[in-house]
Amino acid sequence: MPGFNICGTGGSDTAVDVNSDIYRSYRWKISGLPVNRKNWGLVLDCTLPSIDFDILTVQGMSLEYKIPKKPSFPNIDMTFYDFGSLQNDFEEWTDKIWNPEKGLFDGGNTTDIKKTLKVEMLDHLGDATKTFEIYGAWPKKMSHSKLNMADESLKTLVVEFVYDYYTIVDPSSASNSSTPILSGGPTAAQLASAAATA
Repeated sequence: MPGFNICGTGGSDTAVDVNSDIYRSYRWKISGLPVNRKNWGLVLDCTLPSIDFDILTVQGMSLEYKIPKKPSFPNIDMTFYDFGSLQNDFEEWTDKIWNPEKGLFDGGNTTDIKKTLKVEMLDHLGDATKTFEIYGAWPKKMSHSKLNMADESLKTLVVEFVYDYYTIVDPSSASNSSTPILSGGPTAAQLASAAATA
C-alpha cells in the first residue's frame, strides 16, 4: 500500500494495515443503465454521487451556530466510448422524456424515465467492496466529443445525470443484478479491437 502508516495515540496497533486493499479509481462497474447488450459501450470515467446540505445559521451571543437543512445531490457525469449503437440507446431513453411529436413525457408517468443505477467499487479480485445505489436517475444532457480530421482519438459521449438521492449499501447483502453491466477501466486490447472495427 503506498504512502505512510501513521500511528495514533494508541500505539502501533492503530497503524493502517499494510495489506489493506485500498480503493482504486480504475476498478468499478456500472449497472442499471437501459443499454442493450448488443449495443455495448465502454465507460471511460464516472463521477460518484455526493451530498450537499443547505445551512441554517443561528446567531448566538458570540458565535454563529450552523444547523443542517435540506440536502441536495449534485449531478453526475459518465463518459462513454461511442461504439456501435450506444448513442441510439440513450436517444431512446431521452425520446421517452421529450420528442417532437408528443412533446414532454405524457401523463406525468416517470416509470420509464427514472432508473436506479448502481456503481460498484471493486477489489483486486473483482468483488464489490462498496456500492452506490443512485435512485431516480435520468439523462439531463448528452454531449459529443468534437469531430476533428487531425485527431485520431476515439469519439466519446458524455451523459449528465440528475437523480433524487443515493445510498451506500453493503455488497454482501446486495442481490446479483441481471441488468447489462458496463465495466470501467477498458483494457488496451478492448480499445484496439473496438478501434479496428469502428
